[in-house]
Amino acid sequence: MSNYEQIIYFGAPGTGKSHHVENNLINQGISEHKIFRTTIHPEYSYSDFIGQLLPYTDPSDSSKVRYTFKKGVFTEAMVEAYSDSTKRVYLILEELSRGNVSAIFGDIFSY
Repeated sequence: MSNYEQIIYFGAPGTGKSHHVENNLINQGISEHKIFRTTIHPEYSYSDFIGQLLPYTDPSDSSKVRYTFKKGVFTEAMVEAYSDSTKRVYLILEELSRGNVSAIFGDIFSY
């Protein structure tokens, strides 16, 4: 088995793909904090997948606007992978064909 594995399940809606993936991971004893799952939809964006800066106001001083980075599912999975590189992290992208994949992934997988 290789260090990196990518599996694509395809088929008609309602045929049990998600159920199969979940059962497979549970049967392997994979911890829930090592599994990251998201469902792609037509409005899903790069910001949803990677993350984005979001403004917020300080409750003690509403005149001050601050910015915080809200992690997307890919960034959350990557942080978990770096925290313990001895264990695999699983990123499950459901309904991948429904979104604009090139816009969602952007240049993140470019060399």
